[in-house]
Amino acid sequence: MAAIAALLIPWPPAVGLALLRILGLLHLPWPERVLRERVSARLSESGDLRGALAVRREGVERGIWRGGYDLVFAVALYGSELMAGGWAAEGVTYLALAESLSREWQNSLARDLTVLTLATGLGLRGRTEQAEGLVASVDQARIASDAQRSAVLFGTEAAIRWGAGQARAAVDLYQAALDAGLQSRNRVLSVIIYNNLAGAQVLAGELASAEGSIAAGHARVHPGSYLEAHLLGTRAQLELARGNLEAAGVALERSTEIKERTGAVGGLGWTLAMKARLAVAARDYDLARELLKEAESVLQTAEAIRAWRVAAEAAGVATDGVELAEAAPDQLLERARAVARPVPARTDRVQRAIPTVVTVILGLAAGWLILNFLGVLAALR
Repeated sequence: MAAIAALLIPWPPAVGLALLRILGLLHLPWPERVLRERVSARLSESGDLRGALAVRREGVERGIWRGGYDLVFAVALYGSELMAGGWAAEGVTYLALAESLSREWQNSLARDLTVLTLATGLGLRGRTEQAEGLVASVDQARIASDAQRSAVLFGTEAAIRWGAGQARAAVDLYQAALDAGLQSRNRVLSVIIYNNLAGAQVLAGELASAEGSIAAGHARVHPGSYLEAHLLGTRAQLELARGNLEAAGVALERSTEIKERTGAVGGLGWTLAMKARLAVAARDYDLARELLKEAESVLQTAEAIRAWRVAAEAAGVATDGVELAEAAPDQLLERARAVARPVPARTDRVQRAIPTVVTVILGLAAGWLILNFLGVLAALR
């Protein structure tokens, strides 16, 4: 009961981290998983994505030790957090492992989100066929009944189109994702969709609409979070399209500062490529070449590659041999792969039943507390 109660209180991250250690010592996997998710989410939203990644990575360590569902859960969440920080290549490798271990699961939210997040990463990296194959494997009729899942599905399809350079199609799909995301009342999801919608609108030449999307995203974001860095990057893209080089430069510098402070530096390849485009627009070709050289080994997405090539061609830099960055070697991932085994569907069903059981327990506990409180009142009278 104490472990369950600990999950109901919105602890500050420092207290949550201490409770995680206690739950780990007590060998309580389900409360530890839930609390780890909440602590990492609060760290991320408060502007400490670096800390959130460390908490998630520790979760993978715990998952390796426990195996089974714990490993799938931890690997999927860590992969998703890596994607949030701009490490599309690394995120895809972890998500691919989680996807391979959960193929027997049916009607599972965790499975659906893992598959769609993996497909998003592959789509953004221009792996269109692989991404479309994953989307086709999901029961879309089931997803359509839930607003959050629908938002993720439309967002995934939009990311695939965006990665393929089809901006107009991406705009329509991101708009559908936004409609569903707003219904779900998931603020973080809505901010992400607003940002991606704005980026697609800029590429489609819909600059006024992009302005509105960026403003709506900013109205929902915590200042200083990694999400603000993404919005500022999109703002720079919009101002460059308008020819406002000074405003674009200011937005990019602020975006870079937030990324470096929060730890969301996986997307700096795109940022450097955009800075190179600004340098080209200002006819500072020497600076553009320096920035292109710095960016060429850390380009994580197809959009980053396109931005880099636009600047390179204008600066007279050869584009041959510049490809998407691959995931860096990771011993933790190799250890996870070494112990990983497919998790049967019945295990997923049991794990999904736990919250219902906990709700019943909490209801009984609440009833017991109320009866005792009434007894105390009667005694006092």
